[in-house]
Amino acid sequence: MSNADLFRPLNNAILPPGVERRVGAAKSALAGNSKIESLSFAELLNREASGNLSTQRPVSVHPGSELNLSEDQLQRLGVAIDRAEASGAQRALVMIDGMAVKVDVGVRQIIGKVDLQSTPVLGEIDAVVQADTGLHADQPKPLLGPAAAALHPSLAKLLDPNGLNEPRA
Repeated sequence: MSNADLFRPLNNAILPPGVERRVGAAKSALAGNSKIESLSFAELLNREASGNLSTQRPVSVHPGSELNLSEDQLQRLGVAIDRAEASGAQRALVMIDGMAVKVDVGVRQIIGKVDLQSTPVLGEIDAVVQADTGLHADQPKPLLGPAAAALHPSLAKLLDPNGLNEPRA
């Protein structure tokens, strides 16, 4: 039995509302990486905690967005989209390399660049995610949005005893 088979019962609970399950999607995402399949549950949790586990699913750029992103940027956006999807977000604003991009999380597509200076109100965003710069990969990344504030304070303290993800004033 593979690790993907162990997580299969949780699939429906993990997906955010409105995102359809593709049959075999989880298995195919892991199938190309036999190293992941050979890891124990504890090793998978450690990798997730350190930010070294991602779905490796591709990210596309909407043709009308006129964005030219490097492979490195697309990979980092993919990890940020994985985190947004895990939080239940459907539309996210991802901050990467000094720019903000709007993302359709369910289809993993960059919709376009957002100018935060000239946009007084930005609607239809479930989460704001900071893409990894690679400089502090060992630090957990806070996720902002409705799902980030959903924990009871005592549970949040148990999950984050060092206070790394406390709101800043």
